[in-house]
Amino acid sequence: STTARRMLPLVAFLGGWDSLPANTIYRQDFESSDGGFRAFGRTSWGYGEVDATAGGGARSGLRAWGTNIDGDYGDDEDGVVVSPVFDLSSHGGKIFQLSWWEYVDTEPGIDFASVEATRDGELTWVRLWGEQSGRPSTEWTRRTVVLDSSWAQPNVRLRFRLRTDGSIAASGYFIDDLAISVFDLLEGSVAEFGFDDGPDGFEAGGANASWEWGAPTSGPGESAAGSKSWATNLSGFYNADEDSHLTSPVIDLGDYAGGSIIVRWLQYVVTEPAYDHFSVQVTADGLIWEDTTEFRQLSGNISNAWQSRFLLLEPRFATAEFQLRFRLESDRIVSREGAHIDEIGISAVLPDQAVSTDFEVSGGARVFLSAADFDGASFAPGARGLDSVELLGLPAHGILYL
Repeated sequence: STTARRMLPLVAFLGGWDSLPANTIYRQDFESSDGGFRAFGRTSWGYGEVDATAGGGARSGLRAWGTNIDGDYGDDEDGVVVSPVFDLSSHGGKIFQLSWWEYVDTEPGIDFASVEATRDGELTWVRLWGEQSGRPSTEWTRRTVVLDSSWAQPNVRLRFRLRTDGSIAASGYFIDDLAISVFDLLEGSVAEFGFDDGPDGFEAGGANASWEWGAPTSGPGESAAGSKSWATNLSGFYNADEDSHLTSPVIDLGDYAGGSIIVRWLQYVVTEPAYDHFSVQVTADGLIWEDTTEFRQLSGNISNAWQSRFLLLEPRFATAEFQLRFRLESDRIVSREGAHIDEIGISAVLPDQAVSTDFEVSGGARVFLSAADFDGASFAPGARGLDSVELLGLPAHGILYL
């Protein structure tokens, strides 16, 4: 059926925009300081000017955090760099986008990088991203994660972790240009696909496709929810020389024009490191398929247990002909458990929309605007209207944008 039977976990992943949203409440480029971040554990994490041979230099400016900013990381590391506390308690009912830029180069399958967060004063940590290994981002790559409204707490922290074995080092893990943004999420889902009662209109295609629908006995050993899901071979490994995809039916998102689209799903994905790849692609017109930034040719131990993943797609994908697909590419030698997909849902995010009114100051530099001043203004569906706005220190006249 197309009805999910349980809530997805509290952590979600998304593909972001190249520029930050207007509603960004925190940003840190590490140019003027270390940002209040601190390193702990057996670690080479450090802050400063990044050597061009150890991370290719900082992503912006000269400075960043990295595991040995002048060379390779050390043996037997298990260390973290921890953020200051973020107070998100004033944003109840919102969802949060965390974004950062990273450079990752580790010994494949042995040394691992990950991102974790806590919302309870460091009593428990939740993995947000990873563990990743090998060379998933040997150029500076933007990563984005969404946290749901339960993260609107006064004591949220982030930490970036690297753990290594006793031999063979590489450039390591570097982070730069962090940001946190806030969004309103429309209640409910546009579409949901649970797969228990059938394939729900999803179809397998491509070369040497191993995708099939049913009850898995390999990989995670069971569906994430219910009894059935999609997988590249429900009872073994994917095929050699495979370039296949699992494609959704057409999903009409035309009623959400102007808003961003969130796609969420649960996945288990393991491929041969560096040689076989998993991607998520989307199309707005059914003709041109586009790679998503966060899920483009991922390789290795991507999700070795059922994990939630999200994409936040730009408003240009809110069309009547939207589709998504999961792609697997393999070489002709080593195969692994591949990709298992379950519990797909689609929601919409309220668009950022400016509304405006003319104003003219009289009797001083203080002006008070009521809701009537914005009659006829266009608000996003489901958004709350303005009760009133009070402004100080305006010029004598102009146009006010909110």
